[in-house]
Amino acid sequence: MCILNVFMLFMGVLYLYMSRHYNYWKKKGVPHLKPSPYIGNLKQLLRIKECPGQFLASLYFKGVGKPYFGFFIFDRPALIIRDPELIKHILLKEFHHFTDRFATADEKIDPMGGKNIFLIKGSRWRHLRSNLSTTFSSGKLKRMFPLVVKCAQDLRDYVRENGSSKDNPLDVKDVMARSAIDVIASCMYGIDSGALRDPRGEFRKFGKKVFAFSPKRAIEMLAFFFTPGLIRFVKGMFFQRNSDKFLRGAFTEAVKERETRESFRNDLVDVLLSLKRKKLEEKEIKGIEKKKDTEELKTLEYTDEDLVAQAVIFFTAGFETTSITTGFALYELAMNPQVQKKLREQIGQVLDTHDGHITYEAISDMKYLDMVLAETLRMYPPLPFLDRNCIKDFTIPGTDIVIEKNTPVYIPTLGMHRDPILFPEPLRFRPERFTPENKGSIHRFSYLPFGEGPHMCIGMRFGLLAAKTELVHLLSSWEVAPHAETPRTMVLSPYVLFLRNLGKIPLLFREVWVIVLRSSPKTLDELILMVWLATLIGVVVFVISFLFFTRHFNHWVKKGVPSVTPNPFVGNLLPMLRLQECPGVLVASLYNGAPKHPYVGFFIFDRPALLIRDPEMVKNILVKDFEYFSDRHTSADESADPLGAKNIFLLKVVNRPIEVKEVVVRSPTDVITKCLFSIEGESLKKEDANFRKYGKKVFDFTLLRALELLTFVFVSSLNKLGFSIFFQKETDAFIKTIFKELIGHLVVSLGKRFGLISAMTTLVHLLVHFEVSPCEATPVPMVLSPKIRVVGRLGSIVATLREFARYYNASILSDCQEICQRASVAMTTTLHGLDEHVTSLHSPLRLR
Repeated sequence: MCILNVFMLFMGVLYLYMSRHYNYWKKKGVPHLKPSPYIGNLKQLLRIKECPGQFLASLYFKGVGKPYFGFFIFDRPALIIRDPELIKHILLKEFHHFTDRFATADEKIDPMGGKNIFLIKGSRWRHLRSNLSTTFSSGKLKRMFPLVVKCAQDLRDYVRENGSSKDNPLDVKDVMARSAIDVIASCMYGIDSGALRDPRGEFRKFGKKVFAFSPKRAIEMLAFFFTPGLIRFVKGMFFQRNSDKFLRGAFTEAVKERETRESFRNDLVDVLLSLKRKKLEEKEIKGIEKKKDTEELKTLEYTDEDLVAQAVIFFTAGFETTSITTGFALYELAMNPQVQKKLREQIGQVLDTHDGHITYEAISDMKYLDMVLAETLRMYPPLPFLDRNCIKDFTIPGTDIVIEKNTPVYIPTLGMHRDPILFPEPLRFRPERFTPENKGSIHRFSYLPFGEGPHMCIGMRFGLLAAKTELVHLLSSWEVAPHAETPRTMVLSPYVLFLRNLGKIPLLFREVWVIVLRSSPKTLDELILMVWLATLIGVVVFVISFLFFTRHFNHWVKKGVPSVTPNPFVGNLLPMLRLQECPGVLVASLYNGAPKHPYVGFFIFDRPALLIRDPEMVKNILVKDFEYFSDRHTSADESADPLGAKNIFLLKVVNRPIEVKEVVVRSPTDVITKCLFSIEGESLKKEDANFRKYGKKVFDFTLLRALELLTFVFVSSLNKLGFSIFFQKETDAFIKTIFKELIGHLVVSLGKRFGLISAMTTLVHLLVHFEVSPCEATPVPMVLSPKIRVVGRLGSIVATLREFARYYNASILSDCQEICQRASVAMTTTLHGLDEHVTSLHSPLRLR
């Protein structure tokens, strides 16, 4: 009985103590929620049925119609702000009254928590913030962009390898978290984390460990934001114990590498190192009101502990908020396919104007993507509430109500974003809320996904850039769709500080082809016209293609050859193109389809081809009439594939026309220069050889030159007056030069006999190796030139040289051999050059 009395007395005293402030807001005339004994208004929060953001949102909706109202954190009075104008005063206009967050960590017990930019207070926060802000300037974001693109490309490749199966949905919550880790590690610290490639890697383990919330951990986090005075007694840690060891080591290694190599990447690591080396200047402490703060800044030095604290908070907050945003965006796009389709079309249009490249400027031009992300952040703000501590008394504008010093103030971001008065149909995903026209009707301080004022999220622009780049890489190649296991209603986790879903977000990724119309119709009539035009163009293209590919399909019918009925466009190749038959099986099936015919026609696409079945006819083609079928149909392009085209399997018997007139003129030129002048003329080897060039000039007749030569024959008396010269000046000068070089040497002119021997020997060498026959370009009959005195052909002489070895005649051979033996060594050498020249043009090679 005595114990019971003592207990009842204790509870009575505790009740009086805990309820001593419950009339605080009533005395001030501030509307407030009725508190419960001992715990104030924290019942739902302490039961861990809701996360802090949901809890404050539920309180927000209990104060409908009120600009602000009071509630109690256990026995402590706190204020919830609902009015956007009052929020504007707190976050911006009267910021000097609310410079600190209410959340607090003890630096001595928890240096990682107490020294990071999220929880640090006063002038130290201001100095740190101003220096770290330079990390995210426009110029630095542009320099980081290639690194962001590289990570986004890795993400796209990962999805291609792992997310293309209907039975293999991807958990975008996990995938986007790992991708965000890669982005933050690469851009902020210059480290390749490999989290996307290796889900069991150290960086991913660290990320999971930091945000591995249990009910116990959830209560610990609640203490930071609602009862920070208890932290020092329970020795709470903002980051879980030992969870920061890995990142501390990674950061230390990055610092050592920079100092050793003296490298400079202008990223977060370099900014933090510059803080450590930098001495505080007078202008940085100018205007600080508190003398205590001034003295503190004058002696401020950043230790390694300070730098590691910033590295840890940037990494954890950066990858968590970015991954949350992209994960929720993909979920809503999968659940709203019309929005996804519209976004994909705009992505295609913008990329088309940037030559298909995903550039910094292209990302900036994607306005509908901005709207989609804005709507995602409205429905799922990563940090679903803002907290501030009143550091000096503040009078609410238009009233005499004073918010006293050390009063915690909360702004329920999630509640405001889902307020149907501020955002009609708040649970409907509608990006059009943020069109330029509609955006003007949204109060700036009713939409706060990143906060506002000086405490606004420092990495906001970087986070948005990373999220946009990842979404563009995914949506330009993939359609996102819900899986059977995808939750139709998003359930939020009650254990976390940041807004996260409970469980996985499995989604399907289907590869898509994007076709974007450049011209958008403005009226229904224009749309109908565009559809009809597109249909008409398609029909016309199809008909033209059909007629083109079937134009030869009656080829074998006209010739009276039995043939296999072809298919439009593909001829008789359909089984092979469908990979149902190899070429050998296809030809065999065509063979078996015509058992009574010696040959049968078929079509290679639109090209007629013939299949031979009769062995006797096969004999004629392969042996008896080989000259007509000396080459394989298989071919390779010598310029693109020299090894393929020049190997013995694909090499052809060359049988193309050559200019005989030019060849037989260049050969005697070499003979004469060798025999008469002992000079290698090389007219056969080089088309621009001097002897051939000036020899052409002698007989290069124009109308004027023809008249000039006629004077020599018919009016020679005019030559005395200098009207004409027999050789042209350039030719005359060249011959004189050669003659001067050879003066003193005995030159024997063979005259007519030499010319005959030269011509006969040339013919012998040609006829020994080749058969000469006319071709299509050979003129019949021969037309003589009217402009020259020596009998000559008008134009070129074109003939075809064919292999003659199989037709050798014994008597001709003996005559040829005898003539060759009598010929001079020089002449024989020259004619061998002729053989080589003609052979190089024709390559008379037989393949058996």
